[in-house]
Amino acid sequence: MLGGATVARAAAGRGGVGAPGAREPGASQARGATAARAGRVLRAARAATRLAVASPALRVFGAALLVAFVAWWALGRAGGAEGLARRYGLAAAFVLVPLQALLALTPFPSQVVALPTLAWFGFGAGAALVWLGWWVAAGLQYALARRAAFDLRLDAFRARLPRAVRDLPVGHPAFLIVARWVPGGSHVVNAAAGMCGVPLARHLACAAVSIAPRALFFACVVHGIARL
Repeated sequence: MLGGATVARAAAGRGGVGAPGAREPGASQARGATAARAGRVLRAARAATRLAVASPALRVFGAALLVAFVAWWALGRAGGAEGLARRYGLAAAFVLVPLQALLALTPFPSQVVALPTLAWFGFGAGAALVWLGWWVAAGLQYALARRAAFDLRLDAFRARLPRAVRDLPVGHPAFLIVARWVPGGSHVVNAAAGMCGVPLARHLACAAVSIAPRALFFACVVHGIARL
């Protein structure tokens, strides 16, 4: 009896030890599936990186970031936009407007140029110059986004998106005008319009309408503060 019980316990022990081994194939399959998914993600990331490096639009944007940083530093050394305007007078507009447009393409705040321009050139002329700088930036950012969408083959990617996402009214004038008034909305509108193929004429027309109240608002703020 005792020997039989001992044999039974030994058999049970061997079964218990062998049980994890029976589960090893399933665990190996799970690890293999995880590794396969990680490999696909890594290959996709490498392909996207190669496309991004090869994209002329993204290279131009990277160069714009570098130039904007250097211009911002140089502007500070020159006494800011107001110092530039004081030194060169009306001719400074030929520098300030492109500089504002360049900064508006990047995360750098273009207001560092827009506000002194408004203060120096007066309400009407200042608002017109600031409007022009932001409008040029809207066209440039649209063009870069459109080219980047072609380089990165985003049209094929967008075709696989859910219908609800594809049907968003990116090209509707209400979106192109109103969404620009939200903080950071200018970048979103310009990029979305370019990537989704909104006609350039419609984008520029809506940008002209949308930017005008913003330029007038900042003009009122600057000249209102100046009168205090």
